[in-house]
Amino acid sequence: MEIKRVVDALHYRNTVKRLYYEAFPKVERFPWRILLKNEKKGTSEFLVFLEAEKVVGMSYVITGEEHAYLFYFAINKDLRGSGYGSKILKELQNRYQSKNLFLAREVLDPKAENYECRVKRKSFYERNGFHDLPGHIMEAKVTFDIMGNKGRVFPEDYKKLVTTWGGRFMIKLMGLKLVIND
Repeated sequence: MEIKRVVDALHYRNTVKRLYYEAFPKVERFPWRILLKNEKKGTSEFLVFLEAEKVVGMSYVITGEEHAYLFYFAINKDLRGSGYGSKILKELQNRYQSKNLFLAREVLDPKAENYECRVKRKSFYERNGFHDLPGHIMEAKVTFDIMGNKGRVFPEDYKKLVTTWGGRFMIKLMGLKLVIND
């Protein structure tokens, strides 16, 4: 599998953009141009994963000294269930092995329209070395559960990571915060 930075992969950028818009609901999406801008400043990595020149997936990871936040992760809808998700997660865990890699996952709400999908997604992450962490992440009025592959993430860690990535104003505007409910 070949991995390229989206900012360097102009040939694939529109395909990655379509995947991003297709995979994530509008309420969960940051503006595309902000993702690219912040990747260029070195506070994140926007990656495209290729197999025989075909886009199989994408990831957007916000990086800090100790933590790496898998902010976005998607597989081409025609290739889901083919093992690419697990391969990419393994690549990401190797890439960020010195960091505490974590992600935000939809809350398991039995009343949600896509409840079964949420259960499958959680199971997928568990099979790939992630476990539930205490607390919730709130982003743009959406609450997510937290999963990680190592230790806990505390509110001050999350705040420092996303503030370095997006700046105080954007973080306040988007309502990004981590809440621990021990």
